[in-house]
Amino acid sequence: MADKQKTRNRRNRRTQKPVIENAITFHSGGMKTIELTLNFKSDMMNQYLMGNTRQILMAFERLAQIFRLTSDTPSAYQVVKEWQASNIEICEKQLEALAAQREIIEKKLEVEAEKPKTPESYKVKFEFSHPVGRQIYDLMKSVDEELDAIEYIFLAGAIDDIEYRAAKTQAMSILRGCIDRIYKATSPGKREGGQFDTKYFAQLLREGHEMGKGVDKPLEFQEAEQKTDAA
Repeated sequence: MADKQKTRNRRNRRTQKPVIENAITFHSGGMKTIELTLNFKSDMMNQYLMGNTRQILMAFERLAQIFRLTSDTPSAYQVVKEWQASNIEICEKQLEALAAQREIIEKKLEVEAEKPKTPESYKVKFEFSHPVGRQIYDLMKSVDEELDAIEYIFLAGAIDDIEYRAAKTQAMSILRGCIDRIYKATSPGKREGGQFDTKYFAQLLREGHEMGKGVDKPLEFQEAEQKTDAA
């Protein structure tokens, strides 16, 4: 079981290149799980997953446990459900904004470039213990599709290396922001700075704790909310 939990980067013995390891829930073999294989296309997603599969898995397994523990208290459960829906909504809107920028550039393409060749190794397996895991899987698929389109216009010569790097940073901030907000929103579940305790956090929610309090949203969403409040 311990071996299944390891998601540290290792190297292919033949090529000496880093290998992305599958992310397997610690519940694997002990309860029913969801196994999803992400067949991604972009170099940028490959670079991101190289050192983050465990962090992604653990964030959503933490949410899974919180959902399970609060299911006996509908009011607390609803707080978690609404917060996570808001978290994903932020990602989707950021992705829409990135796609809009890319579409403007695509219209300027004068010729159709060759389709890039994707390495066969671009795939990774995630095994989750709760349907909430599908949300990060779907988000990664959507971000990867956008990254693939960005890499296409880069290889076609429509943007230079600086613009490509900026687009990469913007895209990766969508996934990093999603995971980071989960950890920040659940940080009150640490007793006296120790390890996170899902039972303790679930109890805080039952007592009326506002999940996500103090967790900063991206600036553009803060400004949008301020305009709504002022209207």
